[in-house]
Amino acid sequence: MSSPAFGAEGVLIITFDEGTSNRGDGVGHQFAGGGNVAFAALGPLVHPAGYTGVFDHYSFLRTLEDGFGISTYLANAAAASPINTIWTS
Repeated sequence: MSSPAFGAEGVLIITFDEGTSNRGDGVGHQFAGGGNVAFAALGPLVHPAGYTGVFDHYSFLRTLEDGFGISTYLANAAAASPINTIWTS
């Protein structure tokens, strides 16, 4: 983030998906649905806080698409609620 290439509007997003399901014992059930995904957004445009609520992969996708000004949403992102409270402006 200290690189001049990062700039005043740079955002670093770190995503973690444990890759296991909440259905079954996790052996042979990876990617079967369920589980939790966490992400951290860092940068001058990010409002630092913890957020509660229920969001899914499409909410995250919608947030990124909105940030880039993409209005032709992929898959179910059009119906998802964006996580727009993370931005400072």
